[in-house]
Amino acid sequence: MVPVLVGLSGYAAKLSFSSRGPVAIAQTEASSLDRTVNTAALADVLSTHVDEQGLVTYAELQANREQLDAYNASIQLIDQATYDSWSEEEQIALLINAYNSLTL
Repeated sequence: MVPVLVGLSGYAAKLSFSSRGPVAIAQTEASSLDRTVNTAALADVLSTHVDEQGLVTYAELQANREQLDAYNASIQLIDQATYDSWSEEEQIALLINAYNSLTL
């Protein structure tokens, strides 16, 4: 299964570029997610293990899953009050990224 970024009105995709091509992370324009959630770890995972066609190198990811585990651990630390304090756009961006990360 390949992670999919869902396009929603009012949302932006944070693009990172690596030697393997662009990687999109769902987030709002001025996101407080970066202060709470380790989005850099997810961006690293996607730029390292997803190729230009959107295909995941699962064997490599399985052998080197530290960044993926770091991102998943960071989303588990979000308490309800913090989540509730975010805008709807930030909440949806988190849910999209969490879905994609946990799918991997």
